[in-house]
Amino acid sequence: MLRAHGVRTILSLEVAPWDIWVERREAHRYGIRYRSVPILASPLRPPEKRVKKALLVLHDRSLRPIYIHCLLGEDRNTFIIGLYRVYFQDWTPQAAWQEMLRSGFHDAWRLHGFKTYFWSHARKPDWVKRLHAHGQNQTPQPLTPIESRNKLVSGRCRFSLPVHL
Repeated sequence: MLRAHGVRTILSLEVAPWDIWVERREAHRYGIRYRSVPILASPLRPPEKRVKKALLVLHDRSLRPIYIHCLLGEDRNTFIIGLYRVYFQDWTPQAAWQEMLRSGFHDAWRLHGFKTYFWSHARKPDWVKRLHAHGQNQTPQPLTPIESRNKLVSGRCRFSLPVHL
């Protein structure tokens, strides 16, 4: 299914090693690149280093189109996409937050870390500004969500975003 959509890279935000191993093997089997950036959904803020790594994967034109997913495709995905929209597509934080909520993000205590991270990082960080200054900001195109109940790489993802930037 992913190959039929022209996907070249999978960005997995999963944290369980047994899921990552299986997905990586299946991706390679079908000739799809695989990038793993484990981000835990919890009341604690995610590590800035991992958030940045995921955003840089999305920003890398050579990896596109990218299929980004996590276990349910509702929280980690929308969190990373929301930050991407603010940093690289010049969305307002409020517009990105509203899209996150419409796309299934759960504004709940168990995900308080994502909410506090998002709002405390709603301005472009210096590393993004440096990318813009060095002409590495690539013209963004819209992100296109697709819903699927079909078996995907992990077989559990019910909403994911193939990122056509």
